[in-house]
Amino acid sequence: MKKTSRRKTCIGIAAIISFVGLIVITIGAILALFVLRSCVAFLDNVTSSWDIQSTGVGFFESTGGWDYRRIALIEPYQAVSVDKEMWGVDLKTDSFRYQTSVRATKLDVIDTRFIVTYSSNTTLEGKWVDELWFVIIPEESIEVGFTEEEKFLTYLKDNGIDNPNLTDVNELYEELINKGYLEWFPEKYKE
Repeated sequence: MKKTSRRKTCIGIAAIISFVGLIVITIGAILALFVLRSCVAFLDNVTSSWDIQSTGVGFFESTGGWDYRRIALIEPYQAVSVDKEMWGVDLKTDSFRYQTSVRATKLDVIDTRFIVTYSSNTTLEGKWVDELWFVIIPEESIEVGFTEEEKFLTYLKDNGIDNPNLTDVNELYEELINKGYLEWFPEKYKE
């Protein structure tokens, strides 16, 4: 075989190998993108213990999972506990820059419009407080905390509420487990 014919053969083989390599790389890139997209979609649908929205279970149907307990308040607000004592209600606005949840030992939902909580020995805006009352009005995106009961009650009175029925959150959870619903749940869950 002549040198030029070997050279052409080598160039041809190199071109074929390059072309096949390019196809393999392209297919690999497409597969990698497909897997990445699938993973992202999967992770978007995976529910953490704090978010039940993508499980297909209605907001008021879940009472928690193997590692947490949950009470639906007013959508999207919920009280969650990962131990037997401490409950938290996640905040949804940027009203309080130092915290993302409010500790709650007692709570109430009033007229399916107001969430009120109480806790002792907790923090408000990064500062330790002896007592904290909290009012959340989801439809108005209001989240406001009070360190004095008198101011809390005045705020409620100004909004047409005389006396909240703050109940121990653990008692509410037991009622939820026993009855399957709480008083503020929509009627369709009370059957």
